[in-house]
Amino acid sequence: MKLGLKLWSTNTDYYFDEAKRLYEEGWFDYIELYVVPKSLNTLDKWKTLNIPFVLHAPHFTNGFNLAKREYEKTNFSIYQEVKQFADKLAVDYIVFHGGIDGEIEETARQLKNFNEPRALIENKPYKALPNKMKGEFCRGGTLQEIEFVMKETGCGFCLDVGHCFCSANSQNIDVWNYLKKFQILNPASYHFSDNFIDATGKL
Repeated sequence: MKLGLKLWSTNTDYYFDEAKRLYEEGWFDYIELYVVPKSLNTLDKWKTLNIPFVLHAPHFTNGFNLAKREYEKTNFSIYQEVKQFADKLAVDYIVFHGGIDGEIEETARQLKNFNEPRALIENKPYKALPNKMKGEFCRGGTLQEIEFVMKETGCGFCLDVGHCFCSANSQNIDVWNYLKKFQILNPASYHFSDNFIDATGKL
């Protein structure tokens, strides 16, 4: 098992030096870098670190929503920036969210059109956070939607445990059985909550 540290591509100040120190002390094995749009100017600095990387593509808060066709042009433009990070940092995986509202079929169509062999789809909570996510439902919030995207695109899977608990509770499903079902999909990567979260899905 390898442990990752999640940072944003804009974290090139205090976080950058701390990440370097913690890696050298053996606290983690790689950085999962969330690529903030229009931050290509930071790429060369991240390249100077002798640390393995995994990438997280932007999501709805940065204008990236695979579930809606009207976002397609913007989504592709943002993906091109993510691809530059991925190529230069030689990553194995890029984690994608399915989007907010819209249709899971659209999520799969757009992700497939990227033709990105490093793509992983991440499971999401069933319902979006009220007044924070510009929508009501998360795409990829059910086992069936994740299975659909994987089948349609051939992408891998990133299992977010906290999101799984939240989705199970929204659907009145036993959380531990639901987690086991997701594990059958052979996740390439796992996300754990950076806050305490119990089986009720509450922080």
